[in-house]
Amino acid sequence: MTGYARSVTSYTMPLAALAMALAVRASGVSVDEGSLNVRILVGALSSAIMFITIFVVLDHAEALARRVGEPYGTLVLTFAVTAIEVSIIVSMMLHG
Repeated sequence: MTGYARSVTSYTMPLAALAMALAVRASGVSVDEGSLNVRILVGALSSAIMFITIFVVLDHAEALARRVGEPYGTLVLTFAVTAIEVSIIVSMMLHG
């Protein structure tokens, strides 16, 4: 079986997403109360980190799918995509 080399992004982006979420949560300041520039910056940064992290998760799921083979690999990818979709839908339902 051949090795699968991962980029630095596959390790740093999930950590960046976690760090940003913890920083916003720990600050205790509502982003909605900030100025328009702050809201735009936080929204754009959050969206960029979220999209990159989603692709990193799918990259990891694809590597695992290659390792376990068919039909289990398809199930791994399906569960990964479903978990991402459910988490986004629940987040939107909880926070509008």
